[in-house]
Amino acid sequence: MSFQFHSVRTITAGFIALIALPVLAQVSVSSDRYSVAEGEALRLTVEVDQRASGRPDFSPLTRDFHFLGSKQMTVSSFANGANQYTTRWKILLRPRHSGELQIPPLQFNNEFSQPLLISVAGDTGAAAIISKDAYLESAVDGYEV
Repeated sequence: MSFQFHSVRTITAGFIALIALPVLAQVSVSSDRYSVAEGEALRLTVEVDQRASGRPDFSPLTRDFHFLGSKQMTVSSFANGANQYTTRWKILLRPRHSGELQIPPLQFNNEFSQPLLISVAGDTGAAAIISKDAYLESAVDGYEV
């Protein structure tokens, strides 16, 4: 009888320990393009497989890239009787120089993404023209066709 009681205590203690563990987020990074010309922008997607209250540390990106802007979204789904959340950040970056540039590992809580290589071709006349800043303003009126 003591063996069964000991087994139940061990299983219960193990279950409580698993519940007490913090849920670690998996961080992944991808780009819309892995080869760009100097002066062109690329869109980086950072994804965390949980609902995020904070945001990853994007400061390592500023060494090789101009940070042009970002947006955040959380996607929720219900599958197999459980809610699943994914948080994504879309970041617009422009390389500071040509060469093989690395998107360094980005940190979210205690987890890091894998590094990513971006090939940046040297400046050409067309890229210099494209890199000029442009601002577009538009308005939509729901009452007109």
